Amino acid sequence: MERRGENGEPAAPGGRLAFLGLDPVRLSLVVAGLLLLQPTKPTAAALAVGIAIVAALIASTRWDLSGVVATGLLVGGLLLRLGVVDRIGSDVLAVTASAIEHALGGGNPYGIGYASSNPPGAPFPYGPLVLAWYLPVLDTPRVLELLAAAFVAAFLALQGRLVGLAVYATAPVLVATTVDGSNDTSLGLILLVAFAVASRRPILGAVILGAAGAFKLSAVAWAPAFVVWAGWQAGAALATIFAVAWLPALLAWGPSNVAWSVQTANAMHGEVTWSLGWLVQAVVGAAPGWLNSFKFALGAAATLLTAPFVRSLDAVILTGSLVYVVTLFSGTWATYAYFAALAPLLCWRLDDWLGLSPGETWAARPPARALG
Repeated sequence: MERRGENGEPAAPGGRLAFLGLDPVRLSLVVAGLLLLQPTKPTAAALAVGIAIVAALIASTRWDLSGVVATGLLVGGLLLRLGVVDRIGSDVLAVTASAIEHALGGGNPYGIGYASSNPPGAPFPYGPLVLAWYLPVLDTPRVLELLAAAFVAAFLALQGRLVGLAVYATAPVLVATTVDGSNDTSLGLILLVAFAVASRRPILGAVILGAAGAFKLSAVAWAPAFVVWAGWQAGAALATIFAVAWLPALLAWGPSNVAWSVQTANAMHGEVTWSLGWLVQAVVGAAPGWLNSFKFALGAAATLLTAPFVRSLDAVILTGSLVYVVTLFSGTWATYAYFAALAPLLCWRLDDWLGLSPGETWAARPPARALG
C-alpha cells in the first residue's frame, strides 16, 4: 500500500513521515502490542495476535508492510472481540430487545420497567432509532455491535489510519464494550459516518448527526460545535431530522413516559463509579447527589467556553468530545462503555494529529460551503 502526499508524490521512504521521523507501521504495531498487555489471563486470540505483532515488527525491518499490517490489525481486532464474546457486563441490549418486543405487541416501550434488566425494573431510556436499529437482529442484538466495530475498523484500515486502527482494534475498553451488551459501539459508528460525510458535505453530515441524537441523546454533545462550524443551514437540517425522528415517538408514546424512562434509568445507577463523584467520594468519603444535576451545567459551560475555538472539523470533534466527557462523567455514575462512542472519531483523526497521514489537511479547513 504505497502512501502518497497531497499532490500525488510518494511519501517519505519507508513510510517515515512528519512526526519525529516515526514509521507509522512500526508505531502502530508497538501501540497494539502494548495495549494487548493486561494483568489478566490472556485469551487464545490475544496470544495469537501478540505473536503476529512480534513477527510483523521483525519483518517490517526489511519490507513495507503497510497493507499487511492494516489487514492484520483489522482481523486481529475482530479475533480479540470474538475471543471474549461470551462476556456480558451490561443489560442495555437485553432491555432494548424487551422494549422492541413490547412495542411489536402494541405496548408502549417507554414508561415501564423491564424484568430483563439487572436489577429488574430498569426502563428503556434511549431514542426511537434504537428500536429500529436492533429490530432486524432482535434475537442476537450483540451481533450488530460486532458488525459496527468491524465497519469502523475496516474504515480506518482503508483510510490507512494505522495508529488509530491499532488503538481501536486492541484497546481493552473498546474490545470489551463491543461484546458486553452495551450499545455505544453502534453510536460510535453513526458518529463516525456523520463526521466522515461532513468533511465533504456538511449538511448531509448534519442530517446523520441529528439521527445520532435520536439513537442516544448523548450524541447532542457534538451538535452546538457542529452548527458553529457548518452554519445555520446545517443546524436547521440537524434540528429537523432530530425532531422528525423523535416526534412520532413522543406523539405515540407520550413525552412524560419518555422523560420518566430517562430519569428513572439515571436514578437506578446507585453505585458510584467511573465519574467525578467517584473521585469526590475517594477524597471526602461521600459523593453529593447534586452532581447529577450539576453535570449538565458543566456540559453547558464547556459548550459555551469552547465555541469561540471552533474553526475546523477537528475542533468540532475535540470540543464535542470534551462536552460529551464532561457531561457524562461529572455525575456520580458513568461507565467505560461511553468511550466507545467517541473512540472512532478520535482514532480516525489520530494519525493526522501525529503527522502520520500525508496530504490529509482537510479537517483543518472551513466547511465546504465556505470554500467557494
